Amino acid sequence: MGEKAFLYDGKPYPFQRFFIRLIDIGLLGIYFVILSIAFSIGIEYVFIEIFGKKPINTFLLILEILLYAVAIMIISYIIRNIVELIPFPLDKLYGYNHKRISELKGGVIFAFAIIIFMKNFKRKLDILIHDHLQILEHA
Repeated sequence: MGEKAFLYDGKPYPFQRFFIRLIDIGLLGIYFVILSIAFSIGIEYVFIEIFGKKPINTFLLILEILLYAVAIMIISYIIRNIVELIPFPLDKLYGYNHKRISELKGGVIFAFAIIIFMKNFKRKLDILIHDHLQILEHA
């Protein structure tokens, strides 16, 4: 019963739509990871150019981290809108509706790319937490 309930929603072609959904999710992952990597690297270069690699003081360090958060949210919004514009070639096949897929938000894959590629951002957070605010001890 669980398998039938999982795939069957009362519409025809449940298995075909399920496999189309898997293809759709895979393509979305590719789009999000490529765009996230490109934008993450771009943000890193801009922020290193503006703030340098070593913080001058705690205020500027906090300001930089807050501006990173602003930039990440804006870029995330832009990437989501770009990905939504990319047509899905199997849309409408067997009644599949690409616009209804929740993975269009892409939050998980974007966060993954940020964690992997924003080394300066992670280093600055580490400096703030461990050195400036001394909230945690170094491991």
